[in-house]
Amino acid sequence: MHRSVGSILAWLVVAGALMSAEPAKQPAGKLVRDIWDAAYLDGTRAGYIHTSVRETEKDGKKYYQTTVALELTLRRFQDVIRQQMETGTVETEDGKVTAVSMQQSLGK
Repeated sequence: MHRSVGSILAWLVVAGALMSAEPAKQPAGKLVRDIWDAAYLDGTRAGYIHTSVRETEKDGKKYYQTTVALELTLRRFQDVIRQQMETGTVETEDGKVTAVSMQQSLGK
């Protein structure tokens, strides 16, 4: 029994890794705003901020999906790390927020 539990856990780890390796899908909707900014720390360029707004329609109503992606490359002692964060909102035409999201990854 101990062996079968280990096998099941190993399969779950492999399945999770395969699912996360899928290529990112292009968001649906018409791109209405696309802004790229450089991110600076102490006067040195460290990465970028990408803001995109997409217009979608569902059940006859317009929605705006905003995504802000931040990517920084930092040096900590002798290591170089990459940090990423993505936040998003879905809003109605009159500004009512219907969904929020946040995803963050830290360097190794």
